[in-house]
Amino acid sequence: MPKLFDHLVLDVLITGSTSSAYSRDEFNTTLAEADKLFIVASASQVAGSPTLTVAIEHSPDGSNWYAGTATPINNWSLSSANPRGSYTGYQPRMSRLKVSLDGMSPQARIQLYVTGRNGG
Repeated sequence: MPKLFDHLVLDVLITGSTSSAYSRDEFNTTLAEADKLFIVASASQVAGSPTLTVAIEHSPDGSNWYAGTATPINNWSLSSANPRGSYTGYQPRMSRLKVSLDGMSPQARIQLYVTGRNGG
């Protein structure tokens, strides 16, 4: 299974459960090139009792985004080891990762590392 890319696609401090962050726009087409995405989240500056969710969104044009069918990291407690997830499936023209925190007074600096692979 050849590796296509290995990138840090997000590095942001998220505060509050109503805030979301997205992978950087420059990776929208890159993320859609892979048959399989391997996602690792690293958290620091953690406060409160946050849980992390990373969902995949898709777009045909880069302006209109729709919830994908996968949530590779779903409600992972940031008090445990670094969250990991993977996704295998159809990728449309563009994809991005939506990151959100939940829990009581959540705060964390989140870094998302993504490796994309094609084939078997």
